[in-house]
Amino acid sequence: MHFSRLQLIILVLIFLPNISFSQQNKHEIIQQFSVKPLICITTKKNEPCKMTITVNWQATQPINACLFQENKSLFCWKKQKKISEKINIELSNDIRFKLLNDKAQVYAQQNVVINTVAPRSFRRRLRAEWSLF
Repeated sequence: MHFSRLQLIILVLIFLPNISFSQQNKHEIIQQFSVKPLICITTKKNEPCKMTITVNWQATQPINACLFQENKSLFCWKKQKKISEKINIELSNDIRFKLLNDKAQVYAQQNVVINTVAPRSFRRRLRAEWSLF
């Protein structure tokens, strides 16, 4: 069976919305996902940052899900619809937290960055404040 270009375009347009709709359903399972705080503050550069994050997520139906810090599993939940969990973590660089299903597909993700609060370095005055020159 041979199709003309116009017939092929029409077939693609008919079936394309169905394909994208089924892909959207995977992502619509999670209504809300958050990891807070989004910034971890250290006093020195290259210093590990320790903090407690609060993970919240809500699904449209009970799901099995695991929270990953990059490739490291932090916490898993079985047949849950709504979660609010506090987790102690240590970061050495900016990190992405992912909420994955049983098949390692990403439901949602959130980045947490590290900022350094380095003390301001002061420049020594070359002359006294009272100098005219």
